[in-house]
Amino acid sequence: CTNDKLQSSELIGLWEIKSRQFVNHNSNNELCCEYLEFFSDSNTLDLKGKYSLFSNKKDISGVFQVSGSNQFIDFQLKNDTLKYEFSIDQIEKSLSLQYVKNDSIFNERWIKLN
Repeated sequence: CTNDKLQSSELIGLWEIKSRQFVNHNSNNELCCEYLEFFSDSNTLDLKGKYSLFSNKKDISGVFQVSGSNQFIDFQLKNDTLKYEFSIDQIEKSLSLQYVKNDSIFNERWIKLN
């Protein structure tokens, strides 16, 4: 639907991980074969949808919501919500995610496949 607010955020689609950097450490891991897919839900007027994170080691799915004027993604887990800051580079078709876990800052870069 062209009036879907999530479609205009350009998140919807399949993304492949390219890097995960631990800011408090000197490592920059090049990764392979981990995918994150965002889907619209039936309500086209909100900024909520479904996601699936999968690789050969994990398969996680749930609900997400975009907040903060398209600056944050809240991933809903069974007993928790994880907040990620995000930005999309339309030229490179890349998604940058930043989050804090155990006092470490993580930066992830994803490339859009479709």
